[in-house]
Amino acid sequence: MKNSKKISIILILLISNFILFAQDNCRTHDKLLISFNIDSFKTFEFEQNKIDNYVLSPFYTQDKIWSGTYEIDLKLGKFTKLSELYGNAFKKQINQSTVWKDRFTGDIYVGFNHEMLLRYKKEKSSFDTLKIKNTLCFLDLKDKILFGTHHGLYILDRKKNKTIFEDKLPIDLLITSIDNYNADTVIINNVFLYNTLNRTVQKKSNIQGSNVKDRSQDYSFQVRKSCQ
Repeated sequence: MKNSKKISIILILLISNFILFAQDNCRTHDKLLISFNIDSFKTFEFEQNKIDNYVLSPFYTQDKIWSGTYEIDLKLGKFTKLSELYGNAFKKQINQSTVWKDRFTGDIYVGFNHEMLLRYKKEKSSFDTLKIKNTLCFLDLKDKILFGTHHGLYILDRKKNKTIFEDKLPIDLLITSIDNYNADTVIINNVFLYNTLNRTVQKKSNIQGSNVKDRSQDYSFQVRKSCQ
């Protein structure tokens, strides 16, 4: 094949949902170790300009991966443009760090930098968009979803399916991390404590009393964090 090179890669044909969305928990203190058996492997010839970083498809639990702007069917060895499968929004390359799965609904959120946030609604097998740009991190809670962006915090109310911008945080705050802190509070950038019920904000350094524990250093405390 002209302008091509032969790449030998091990293809895991049976990938569990747990492995697929290991990136949902972008842990900083503990490592996620996975062991599994290889079902089979194949060798494909890829065109030079199609070779890129590989991302497991967020829409399938097995047999499909994304590379650049293509989806690769591992069983058929077939390349299909993402835009042909899922629409024009997918003409741009997908960044693995801006793909998140909602653990409560199974919905998939894909960030497209300066443009929008795309949502794949698993129950209806359909797409819609949220007017949220430059999304950097994601935290799914039972009644809402928090999106950290280049310019502040957005909150999606699940029941109302309505998104609001939180204006109680500093203007144009670059948010790179959102972690669970306690039952009703999250910690943003490891600095701001944000109560999700009454929408109050407090700096962690301003909290008085030695009985308040910094849970960001508690390895046993299970956080759900998505980051760059």
